[in-house]
Amino acid sequence: MNRALALLTENDWHTLRVSARKLNFTDGEVIIEAGSEQRTIYLILNGFVRITGSVDGHPIAIHRLGPNETFGEMSFLDEESASASVVADGDVQVEAIDTNRLRSLLASDPGFSERVYHSLAVTLSQRLRDATAYVQELNVNEVAQVNRFHSTRLGFITHRQMPEGLIQSIEQFDQRMRDLQNDAVNGQNDAQLDRNVADLCNAVIEDLERYTRPDALLEIGYDDLMAYRDTDQLLIGVGAYIFRQTFRWFMLSETMAHCYMKPRGFSDDIVTNELIHENRPRGDTRLGEAIDRWFLNRRFCVARRKSAELLAGIMRRLLENQAHPNILGLASGCAAETLTYLKNTDGQPNTTLVDLDQEALTRVARAQENAGLRHNINLIEQNVPAMVAGRGRLTLEPQSLITVIGLFDYLMESDSLALLNWIYRTLQPGGRALISVTSPNHADSSLLVHLLEWLMHERNVADFNAILARTKFGAAREWVHDEEGIVAYAILQKD
Repeated sequence: MNRALALLTENDWHTLRVSARKLNFTDGEVIIEAGSEQRTIYLILNGFVRITGSVDGHPIAIHRLGPNETFGEMSFLDEESASASVVADGDVQVEAIDTNRLRSLLASDPGFSERVYHSLAVTLSQRLRDATAYVQELNVNEVAQVNRFHSTRLGFITHRQMPEGLIQSIEQFDQRMRDLQNDAVNGQNDAQLDRNVADLCNAVIEDLERYTRPDALLEIGYDDLMAYRDTDQLLIGVGAYIFRQTFRWFMLSETMAHCYMKPRGFSDDIVTNELIHENRPRGDTRLGEAIDRWFLNRRFCVARRKSAELLAGIMRRLLENQAHPNILGLASGCAAETLTYLKNTDGQPNTTLVDLDQEALTRVARAQENAGLRHNINLIEQNVPAMVAGRGRLTLEPQSLITVIGLFDYLMESDSLALLNWIYRTLQPGGRALISVTSPNHADSSLLVHLLEWLMHERNVADFNAILARTKFGAAREWVHDEEGIVAYAILQKD
């Protein structure tokens, strides 16, 4: 009948519920408070509840439960106080089973007792498996994000193969940067410094793109008959050379340094996106600030800053004339697009944001407070791929709109298929999904990959359509492209 006590028979449930009390709670009402003594097991009849903790005074949910699910059974087993709060998410009706009554029933009926404890053992075992898998996924994902490219950074290219023109150009870049560093110390005009830095940095990117083109790599490979000719390895080698020679300068930029160092385990984290959205150049010395300004003015960063308004506009169009839509954001990050939408809607959507990063969820809560938004926003701390695989307790109503901004850029094809099928099942009939796909070979692709080790599974429209063709969606209903040519947005619909 429910996940926690799945082995009980109908007669068992009848016995339990004879003495149970029906209770009703309104939205936001606390059913169980963390730290309180518990003497009750609850069965949800109607509605939903959130299992929540508190981070910096903001409630962050770790589970969301719905009809036919139970809570409070762990306190019955260990007789400890509640480890988390349980809060009504909308109007909720539950049946409350007194644990003293339950113990009396267990003592009087050995068969019933065996089924109850067996059910609870299965529940605990499954939660332990989920927790173990969750930790393993975190470790594997972090190592993959941080180290995926590092093992090949030495490159596979001989000194004789390195184009003389590239060597001279990079040496000139280094010398000119030294000169600009002295000019900055001696008080060169900021505007002139910015222009000079932009010219030099743009020249490096032009060299990177020029010498990593397929024809250039083939020419490099044939310059030395005894050398490597695998163009993929030559590509890494050329990129690694430019990376090593320019590293000291680009790392003066705070944003670029954060992207490369990945202090939170991956480039595309909440801090990176906030640095890009704030667009306030920072760096080590005036030269570093100028380099940061150059990076923040690149198309990739401009597209990120414009994306919130673009996506909010799409959301308004897709949810037009819906007074109370259910909105779900997966791997929501700073949720700038959702918050922008909420600021400009007359409706009363029920919004759920799911992200692995607790800090990201906390910052969303702060942003909601600062903007004075009174909309209902549920913040759920969950690993989305693990959730899709069935690990974690998250029960949702059918959704009107599901947004996935950025996550597919980091998923293998098999994981993408699993997530798309999960989205289809979770949407209500006629519901839509809004998904971002970063285009391959965009204007800043070489910069991100070779200088910042910011790696994605970039896909063009045809690539993603091929994946969609293997799902129940079949194809996208519409594609929307940003002005900078960086990201395409797929709009999907459940028939």
